[in-house]
Amino acid sequence: MREAAGGRLKAVLSVLTSRRSTGVLAGLTLTFLLSSSSAVSVMLVELTNAGLLSLEQAVVVILGATIGTALFLQVIAFKVSTYALMILIVGYVVNLVTRYRRGKAVGVALIGLALVFLGLDLMSQGVGTTATEAVRLVTSWLDYRMLGFGVGVVLSMLVRSTATVGIAMVLASSGVELVHLVPVVLGAAVGTSVTTFIASATGSRKGKQVAVADFTIRLVTAALFLPLVGPTANLITWLTTHMGLETSTLGVARRGVANVHLFTSLVAALLVIPFVSLLAALVKRIVGRPQAIPRGALQYITFETEPAPEVALTQAHKEVVRMAEVARNLVARAVRAVMDNNDRELERLEQDDEKVDVVDEVLSEYLARLKPSELTRDALEVKSKLLYIIKDLEAIADLATRELTHLGWQKSRDNVEFVDAEKQELDGVLCLVDGDFERLEQAVKGKDTSEALRAEVLRRGREIDIQRMRLFDRQFARVSAGVHGSEDSTAAYMNTMNVLRMIHFLICDIIRVLSEPPPRRRTPGRENDALEAH
Repeated sequence: MREAAGGRLKAVLSVLTSRRSTGVLAGLTLTFLLSSSSAVSVMLVELTNAGLLSLEQAVVVILGATIGTALFLQVIAFKVSTYALMILIVGYVVNLVTRYRRGKAVGVALIGLALVFLGLDLMSQGVGTTATEAVRLVTSWLDYRMLGFGVGVVLSMLVRSTATVGIAMVLASSGVELVHLVPVVLGAAVGTSVTTFIASATGSRKGKQVAVADFTIRLVTAALFLPLVGPTANLITWLTTHMGLETSTLGVARRGVANVHLFTSLVAALLVIPFVSLLAALVKRIVGRPQAIPRGALQYITFETEPAPEVALTQAHKEVVRMAEVARNLVARAVRAVMDNNDRELERLEQDDEKVDVVDEVLSEYLARLKPSELTRDALEVKSKLLYIIKDLEAIADLATRELTHLGWQKSRDNVEFVDAEKQELDGVLCLVDGDFERLEQAVKGKDTSEALRAEVLRRGREIDIQRMRLFDRQFARVSAGVHGSEDSTAAYMNTMNVLRMIHFLICDIIRVLSEPPPRRRTPGRENDALEAH
């Protein structure tokens, strides 16, 4: 289902989280459709890393995601194995007949759903053959609450929380009392947050905050209900019996496990929603504030006062303009350092990489704090473009301070020198890239975001591609002719050229975003005015 929806899932999350009610609904709906709260949590990490969601918005979606998982378990609790084979056939036919990628993804999703139902039915039959012994053994294990909780955590880490609760349903159908399975359900909810931790491991501090918030919510919920396992089991059994959805004793037991998950998720949401801001502040304190901003890294943002949204957007826009200038300077310095084997400059570039990363994180968070309700539509459009540009500029800086620096150290370590012809050709491509970088700076300032500029830069990108291939042919000719030093430097030469092309691609991407027409009709030139105003 995630593949079928494509990139729209992230767009839906970023749009529907402006209000807490719609945020819960978004998390609920997406998790129900994906049958995985982990997938939604990973998206939240990506969106917060990109500065498109605040931590408060992510917490609300997490609460909705837990409820969505519980609703999917309600479907599994029905005796749907009867229809599993039919769903499997439909999924196979859809996947076989359709020619479109998303249609095939829907078919695969149906096949996966059918296999879940068939798997649970097979487990139920397997346990049923030795029901008495299985019930006795499992009951003896799960008689200790913390052991049952630990089993739920480990199983959920190895498979998924949905599968773990499904196993608990099978055990309930075989005669294991609900009181022994409540800790397993609570442990499954905690175990699934491990996926979010993994997704946030290589991300920014904001992504780690989402992971900690997810874990905290699930752990607090477990801590609340573990001392109340007996009363909770009795209440759920009574409610399940009077719901009328199941008539058989084993059906009530199976439904009771699903209802435990739903009940605990609803209680957690009701308790946390009023204190979302407090929880977010606590998590930020646990994870920590951003590292100290290097001196001189920011010129227009001081953090000493809380400016009005319009003023804050103006300050951020000026910092983005300055960030573009810094990125341009880094690219030129990095290419020169690679060409000249300048070890001292390579060291300075590595130090500058950390500064750019901090500026990227601080600016993204600064813009994310601007609430949509406080901004006009024009200002919202500018904010979205600035967030996008920041990520592309940070990627350009990374290419300069990491990729090119790595090439430089490798070239210097191997005592490889570019021949004069290689230096001249690289210098020529650098001049083309630098020229378009200057045009990018003007576009970011709002002086020229025309379609003509976009077409011109894209045309130059094609020219660079053609020239790059021509230069590669020339390089191979030099190697074949036995030009001294050209064979040793070929790899460094070609890799440097490829990095420059990637940098130019990102320049084109930024100019494309700036020259895109607004999503609604407005008078000609209004988008330029909006950008210049901020």
